[in-house]
Amino acid sequence: MSDVDADHLEEAEVFPTIQDLPEELVIYILSFLSSSELCTCVAKVCTTWQDLAFTPSLWRSKDYLCRGDQKIEERDEIFHRAPCLRCLTIAPLGCADTSSLLSALKGRVLPVSELFLCGRRLGSEFYRDVSEHFEGVEKLVLQDVRLRQDDYSALGNLRSMTTVVISGDRVSWTGLQTLLSSCPDVSSLRIGVMGCDGDDELALVETLNSMSTKLTHCHFLGPLGLSDRVLQSLSNCTRLQELEINDCDEVSADGLLKGLMKLPSLEKLTLISLYNVPPSALNEFFTGMSLAKLHHLNIAVCRLLDNECLRTISERCPNLLSLNIRGCDLITDAGVAAVLDNCKKLHTLELWGLTNLTGESFRLYLPPSLPALNLIDFRYCSLVPQELLRKLEIKGRKILW
Repeated sequence: MSDVDADHLEEAEVFPTIQDLPEELVIYILSFLSSSELCTCVAKVCTTWQDLAFTPSLWRSKDYLCRGDQKIEERDEIFHRAPCLRCLTIAPLGCADTSSLLSALKGRVLPVSELFLCGRRLGSEFYRDVSEHFEGVEKLVLQDVRLRQDDYSALGNLRSMTTVVISGDRVSWTGLQTLLSSCPDVSSLRIGVMGCDGDDELALVETLNSMSTKLTHCHFLGPLGLSDRVLQSLSNCTRLQELEINDCDEVSADGLLKGLMKLPSLEKLTLISLYNVPPSALNEFFTGMSLAKLHHLNIAVCRLLDNECLRTISERCPNLLSLNIRGCDLITDAGVAAVLDNCKKLHTLELWGLTNLTGESFRLYLPPSLPALNLIDFRYCSLVPQELLRKLEIKGRKILW
């Protein structure tokens, strides 16, 4: 073999490795790994990779699920070395596990953007430790919980919160008032429980009144039995962009008209099960309400909603992108035709369970007359023929039936 061939062979055997890549590119590659993989695999390779594995910019997008059945070494390493986390979920297996779960922090304060706490009875001491060990929490989610009064107070030290989500069996309005009074920046509230603890809802009214200048998103999910007084307290929340109440069976016409007609910033409105509001009041509500910015409307199971009211909605809301009138039994093809005629930007239309709908209104608006409409839900619309449904199915449009 000549010297020239030997030189070429030597050059050909030199391959670039990950060590030769720029640090920014290596960090980008590592960003596709989970927090556990970074900690238990990458960081164990060498000291250089260990430093790269715990780069702060890498962890700002990382999530970690902390359970009682995980390897203690992994949990302790992440709590001890991670510079920050995007989302941390803590789900102890039982009360005995809560005392050791945060022990790895050993006085350290870990920056976390979103904090999920899951468990029925975590206890005030655990919540107090959480408040001390984590900072910068913008979103707090309490999942499958039942909080006592002291628990709300213990969580009040998370003062940087802007979003609070509570789901579980029950909620205490006085406890919620205590928590939110310590967190002045909360602008988004989501309560999804099966009931309240029976305390005076005046605490909820006072809480909403105190948040009137900053509340932008408000969701009440579950049978909370919200009264007209609660709705009227929302009338001062002029910055409210999203409002969802999915159990309106105790809402009256007076509460609807006096509480929700003065919301000029509303973009998304959900009012489910409006059983006690007559058509005349519904028509007055949608006629007098400020709807310039409303893009999403869900009034499912509104038993008294009729074609005239639906026509008013379509005329007053030409910029609607989605409309859900599922289970509104009085609606026929005449009402749906008004929607199709006036709401040209509509991309989602949910007609689930409209037993009086025959589909004739759609024969005048077959594609491509409504190019933006890409989802129509005809499930349990028994009078709509299958041949029409097949005609409506075009590329890019989904028909549920």
